[in-house]
Amino acid sequence: MRKINAAGLALVRAFEGCRLLAYDDLDPDRVLLPGDKLKGTLTIGHGHTGPDVRIGQRITATEAETLLAADLAEAERGVAALAGVPPGDNAFAALVSLAFNIGLGNFRRSTLLRRLNAGDRLGAAAEFARWNKAKGKVLAGLTRRRAAEAALFLAPEAPPAIEAPTATPDGVEPDPALGRAIAVGGSIAAGSATVIDQAFRAGPALPLWVVLAAAGLGLAGAAFLLWRRWR
Repeated sequence: MRKINAAGLALVRAFEGCRLLAYDDLDPDRVLLPGDKLKGTLTIGHGHTGPDVRIGQRITATEAETLLAADLAEAERGVAALAGVPPGDNAFAALVSLAFNIGLGNFRRSTLLRRLNAGDRLGAAAEFARWNKAKGKVLAGLTRRRAAEAALFLAPEAPPAIEAPTATPDGVEPDPALGRAIAVGGSIAAGSATVIDQAFRAGPALPLWVVLAAAGLGLAGAAFLLWRRWR
């Protein structure tokens, strides 16, 4: 079965956090008592919801990880089955994060999925921003999450490692790790430039923040690879 990649898993963990005591996702700091009315959805662990969550419930960190794995597996199966146009690993991870957060039912009915399956990649990316509301209210946290998912969705895939030549003209042995870092970094930067070009050609269909987020992700990746090599 196709799995969410490391970048997608990190995104989910960053935005979901982990709470071992059941909480109201629209009033997370309130200590719930039996009979309390909820403003949002009863949640526990890494964003786990459902009929098995109850007020006052407490779980361990290990149980939270087990629930997360099961929830992500359900989202992974759903996205793999619904996405008629198989996306790349980054795009798949972004879709799994979205489906995990909004539910497979909403994902199945979404314009985002229809545009994706119609081959409209930029149109699908623009649709992430629409899913930033809870109970009809725009939430800053959801707006940030959708921006991060859209950027991951558009992020170019890392190319295969390119080996440096065995020797330079002056006879000095090159560093293969540096060659790979430069190749990957250059590819990421080039991919970001392609995304920007496509976005501007598409006109107003894609919000500016999506373009900038994708570009920033690519350029930051290239800079990080070079920094790791020379620090």
